[in-house]
Amino acid sequence: MSIRRIRDVELRYTLEGEGPLTVFLHGFGGSPGDWRSVAEDLKDGRRLIVNIKSLFSHQEPISFSHQVDLLCEFLREFVSPEEAIRLVGSSYGATLTFGIQARLGNKVSHHVLINPMPLDPLKELRNPLLRWLFFIYRLPTGVFTFALTPFGRSYLEALGRLFHMGLGTRKKIRRFNHRKWRLIRHAIHRFLWIARTEDWESWKSVSVEMKPTCWVIFGSQDFLFTEDTYRRTAVHFGSNQFVPVPGGGHELILSRPKLISETLERLWAMP
Repeated sequence: MSIRRIRDVELRYTLEGEGPLTVFLHGFGGSPGDWRSVAEDLKDGRRLIVNIKSLFSHQEPISFSHQVDLLCEFLREFVSPEEAIRLVGSSYGATLTFGIQARLGNKVSHHVLINPMPLDPLKELRNPLLRWLFFIYRLPTGVFTFALTPFGRSYLEALGRLFHMGLGTRKKIRRFNHRKWRLIRHAIHRFLWIARTEDWESWKSVSVEMKPTCWVIFGSQDFLFTEDTYRRTAVHFGSNQFVPVPGGGHELILSRPKLISETLERLWAMP
């Protein structure tokens, strides 16, 4: 991967192809490899896959708003003032693309948000147990005791899929060891810091123009957020074009890459 330094943050990326630029942002606990199958299926255009893990692993925590500013500065280096870009994001990365769209305005020609994280996400989590687990993660004894139960193991496996950080086989951590748990625990810690310190009300007040070229794709069986939450979030992000995926979960770019790439091709064909 290539590297560009934006202020004091190094951003890694891959850039392939020719033509209009499409930017891909992965989820908070994901990795750029999550996009491989989707990007390989796309037939034309430049594909810029950004590794945003450095925004979460930086020595000092970086707020959501600051992350948006860094990414806008980064993306301007890849296009001329006259060129437009396409934004595609998954989960937390999708919400970052909303922030980028709000900053760049008409420079964004097409926009796809896949299972976008709602603003103020902790209030929107559909499962009370998951909210509780995010609370006790700071207590190692409590977490490991919980993990000994069948119920606990299933939830830690779910967190392992969500915050896989590029570890494990086929993006699923099958066995937790101390190193993997430490990395995941750090990711969760940063996620909670961002979720609790960001001024989400200011983002909720952002007015984004409703565009037919802004689509939201979401899985009907997502274990994090409900369909109603996704639909409300989509409208705020400037979309009334919904693509529900029956039986789909939160990791659609891994479980349904063909569907995602075909949906992108349909959208790119729109003027």
